[in-house]
Amino acid sequence: SYYDVGYLFKAIVAYEKALNLSPDDPGINYSLVLCYYNTDQYRKILAPALKSKGGGISDPMLLYYLGLGYHSNYKFQESIDILLQYKATLKSNDKEAHYKVDLLIAQCK
Repeated sequence: SYYDVGYLFKAIVAYEKALNLSPDDPGINYSLVLCYYNTDQYRKILAPALKSKGGGISDPMLLYYLGLGYHSNYKFQESIDILLQYKATLKSNDKEAHYKVDLLIAQCK
């Protein structure tokens, strides 16, 4: 796939076309979330992240992406709530991840 070989913008186009056929597919939506995240298109993360979560994707990183999507769309309380859920999944010794989450939460206040 385009994503696997690093052609993220081509992957975005392909996933967006696939969503025209199956708009609620959680796997396609999650793949799109990853592409948007890896191309710094954080404002676009929110809609596919919500469909991924609602579709049963249980990767804890989805909570981080969802929190980032809310944050980028100025929905700060929603961002804080989701980021706190994500933070609860982190290992206590993962200082870098805790720092990133705490920074995003602080930016929401």
